[in-house]
Amino acid sequence: MTLPLRLPPGRYHLESVANDKDGEAASARRIALVVPAAGAATRVALSDLVLVRNVQPAGEDRDATNPLEFSGGKVTPELNSTIAKSSGAVDGVYFVLYPVQGASPDVRIAISRNGGLVTSVRPDLPPAEADGSIRIVARIPFGSLEPGAYEISVTAQQGGATTRRIMAVEVQ
Repeated sequence: MTLPLRLPPGRYHLESVANDKDGEAASARRIALVVPAAGAATRVALSDLVLVRNVQPAGEDRDATNPLEFSGGKVTPELNSTIAKSSGAVDGVYFVLYPVQGASPDVRIAISRNGGLVTSVRPDLPPAEADGSIRIVARIPFGSLEPGAYEISVTAQQGGATTRRIMAVEVQ
């Protein structure tokens, strides 16, 4: 379920609850949400990282307010950070890069385990969307990784500024 929301600049707390009456289970989550002031984009920024269950082709009725829809398709997120070691379980990781106009951004994706680098890649960046953002689906062969805890780190650099997002995953 997605709900577009426009908020004035500030710091917010988002609380969500899911209740499965048939399965007699419930879950709650609270996260911090920061909306920067207009014109505050003086440095490169990254969205949160999202595991990708699959990507469907982009349709004619694309929702420009949905960050999971872009010219490359519609991302269906995988909400479980535990990944089954089987082909097709999780396709990769998705994120949005918000570069500053002018210099070209440099992006690096690294996968680490127990503090040691397993692999890293500098992906080719797709063309920017109409709003200037760059939507990236990075394919990661989770099925080829040994079972264990991993850290996915995305680092973006541009014009002397650096930003990073990190996600923990478990491969079983």
